[in-house]
Amino acid sequence: MAASRGTVVFLRHPPRAPVDAALRELAASLPDGVRVEPSSVAGPPDSEAIPAGHDVVLVEAGVTLGRGWLERLREAADDLTVATASAQRFPAGRASAPPGTAPMRWTAPWPRIPAPVAGCVLARASALHLAGPLDDGFAARCANLALVHVLVPDVPALADDEPVRSPEADGREEPPADGPRRARLWLGAALDGVDVTIDGRSLTGVAGGTQVHTLELIRALHRTGAVRLRVAVPIDPHPSVTEALAALHGVEVLDGSRVDAHTARTSVVHRPHQVTGPQDMLLLRRLGRRIVISHQDLIGYHNPGYHAEEQLWRSYRNLTAASLQAADLVTAISAHARSDLLAEDLVPDNRVIVVALGADHLSAVPGPATAPPAIGSLDGRPFLLVLGADLRHKNRPFAIRLLLELRDRHGWDGQLVFAGPHVDPGSSAPEEAQMLARPEVGQHVSDLGVVDEATKSWLLKHAAAVAYPSTHEGFGLIPFEAAAHETPSLYAHGFSLAELLPAASALIVPWDAAATAARVAPVLRDPGRAAQQVGVVRAAARELTWDRTAAALVGAYERALRSPPRDATATALRVLEAEARALEFEDRLRLLYEDVGGLGVFLVGKRAGLLPEDAQRALAGLLQRRATRRVLLGGLVAGRRARRLAGAPARAVRRS
Repeated sequence: MAASRGTVVFLRHPPRAPVDAALRELAASLPDGVRVEPSSVAGPPDSEAIPAGHDVVLVEAGVTLGRGWLERLREAADDLTVATASAQRFPAGRASAPPGTAPMRWTAPWPRIPAPVAGCVLARASALHLAGPLDDGFAARCANLALVHVLVPDVPALADDEPVRSPEADGREEPPADGPRRARLWLGAALDGVDVTIDGRSLTGVAGGTQVHTLELIRALHRTGAVRLRVAVPIDPHPSVTEALAALHGVEVLDGSRVDAHTARTSVVHRPHQVTGPQDMLLLRRLGRRIVISHQDLIGYHNPGYHAEEQLWRSYRNLTAASLQAADLVTAISAHARSDLLAEDLVPDNRVIVVALGADHLSAVPGPATAPPAIGSLDGRPFLLVLGADLRHKNRPFAIRLLLELRDRHGWDGQLVFAGPHVDPGSSAPEEAQMLARPEVGQHVSDLGVVDEATKSWLLKHAAAVAYPSTHEGFGLIPFEAAAHETPSLYAHGFSLAELLPAASALIVPWDAAATAARVAPVLRDPGRAAQQVGVVRAAARELTWDRTAAALVGAYERALRSPPRDATATALRVLEAEARALEFEDRLRLLYEDVGGLGVFLVGKRAGLLPEDAQRALAGLLQRRATRRVLLGGLVAGRRARRLAGAPARAVRRS
């Protein structure tokens, strides 16, 4: 073991350079009993100065080391196959942290390097016995003996100059995994703070869930003080977004529409929601060296009905798979969402972690004192509220059946209110319309469509309960939003809510409207029971803070920096580049067709065109000259009019 071996440290210095002060400073950083000797840079240390069985450390003059560096090098070299352990050389001028070990700690295994890195190197006594002195041929002799060299990224050797590579390392290609470059990237983040770009191009408004979550995440990351933030914004950010970002001191704002090959890359780029096109991933690669993607759910991946045609669904599935493969780390917003990814083999287990969303932004927003005009039809009667789009998995028809059960079997004289956008494709509207066509049903249901925040707040505050009969959600924030307004919520014990809330508080029996009504009716009648259910949800919400989310993400960024590059990433990016080129070609083709029109394609199309190519050239030449153009076009129009006057029917032109 490393603790049983002695160590002698040599300070390598230029001939005739004063070294007394440097020797004292170096000795102060070492454990008791470790000897420090001067040594010229002209050659390896004198073998007679090395006690038998002692490891040897070479430290170059001018290199600054922090506390505990020797213990860390010993730990890294505590393997019989290791010949040397090198500190990570780093320019002193770039390090904003004070000299010392890196604030973050590297997790083994240690990156392999082809030869020791000059600056601070520990050579094991066993390797010196086998391979001889620490001269220019030492690394090659070690390689022939199957011994390896490792880098210790969290021991920074700060120097005023760039690292001096071993002569054997010069001209030798880096290993495919590129461990030294990865370690250098990690150490730069450890010393200077992790620099992160947040893809905030969705911030065109603040009303949607994605926009709200992105802005809350940026604020929470800024509060940590652990990262240097840059936010890529859309070309037309919402004014409130511009104001919010301006209030965060030190946050750099980047126009996302102007990102190109010359844009500086940060250590990490984070997309806080799923990608929508291959161009998203290519832009992320230009913004950061490591890509982190937050994943919400696979609802669109599973459901072909949410896409206009099957080919679009398959393209979406391919995009999802390729983007997750290209990411260096994926954060799932719940354990349920993570298990879904693993079940579909979309990401390996070691590259996806759970980082829950925060819910502490869901405070009650002051609403109007009286009911907005849009919902005046309620006439003061109690109502169930269903928030969100009419996507099929939101299960609005179940809410209608639940209302009927409550009215018919439990005498509850209430209404049902829908508030949210209508979608196409994937809407449950046809089924709803069929149910609401019955007068005894339709008169008790109101569909408000999209509502503003003031109306939404009034609805949440005054609803008897918020119904949330969704069959699948990546997280499920609606019950927490209802509880913030002191309103009970009706949900099933499943998907991510099963991780956050106890089964006893789930009042929906999937998907039995009669059984559910029997459990819900007492809550609607008894304010005490309603308050108890609200209390359970509010207690769970106390654990869901954006500060906790941000702290977990800082750890995720550090983990992404430690992750080695993978062949799968490069392959996935090539697939996405090809898909982006195909989409660009399709867009150009569509624009060309719109410019030429169906009639133009009919005339000059390669396969079905009426005009041969030589005739097209002749016409083009005639039409380019003003005199011949007027004569030609005038004659064609006159001829068509003459045929009509003569009674000849005009032939219909087929438009393709």
